[in-house]
Amino acid sequence: MFIKHEEGKTELVYEVKVNIPPVGIVYDYVEKDWVKVPVFKNTNISKDQKWFRHIPAFDYDVEREMEKEKQKYDKLYFDPKLEGYRNEEWFKRLNGVWFMCKGVPTYITGLHYMYLNWWKIDIGYPHYRDSDRRTWLYWNWAVENPDSYGLIECTRRRSGKTARAALAAFDPPSRMMNVQSGIQSKTRDDAKSFFTKVIGSFKYLPDFFQPVYDYKKIQSTLGFRYPTNSQKLNKGAKELNSDVTFKSSDNLAYDSQKLIRYIRDEFAKIDV
Repeated sequence: MFIKHEEGKTELVYEVKVNIPPVGIVYDYVEKDWVKVPVFKNTNISKDQKWFRHIPAFDYDVEREMEKEKQKYDKLYFDPKLEGYRNEEWFKRLNGVWFMCKGVPTYITGLHYMYLNWWKIDIGYPHYRDSDRRTWLYWNWAVENPDSYGLIECTRRRSGKTARAALAAFDPPSRMMNVQSGIQSKTRDDAKSFFTKVIGSFKYLPDFFQPVYDYKKIQSTLGFRYPTNSQKLNKGAKELNSDVTFKSSDNLAYDSQKLIRYIRDEFAKIDV
């Protein structure tokens, strides 16, 4: 990460010194301060310690349906247990977590946590790889660094770069108001194929990570607003008015549009 804790350390990632907070500490991006968090572990046996998905001990979907039934009659009602769980997951998504990996306390960024725990892809949920940890650290550093214009990732096939980029494009519009992510590739069809991967993972997210969206236009735009001319049944849900879009490979396709994230897939295969 780019933000530095005075008692933290640095790790060289792709020739960049990335800041790592002290063990059991993360930066709370909402409160703008460092906070203590647990260091998760699946076992006390060091050699068997590894990443594990954070799944609640209760059936969230079943209890969420019960909560929604009560909310039909009381718009202000919420289940304290479910609300606590939702808040915990949002905290992890934004700020990251610590876990034990073969006896070593390991920090992963918020988006890396989101990727491993919730971003379902064609093979299921991604496996933990240390190379991914380094890539997400670098991504976080690039986003926070005011002198950075982004990054270029060149790697072998089937390394997960499309899935990672899909999440990077999805993240800001799904939690911020009035922003847009744009996707281009070597052809419009390739850009649409990339966009389809965003939609495929989005549909598997839990409801607390799925803002109100326009399902009528989802084949061309992931717009976080109510569908046109539809009745707003859930009046408590806020429209973010943000979008994830894709366009042709034309250099002027996004001309005059302000993008918070821009993904250029297969950039080296484009004729210049």
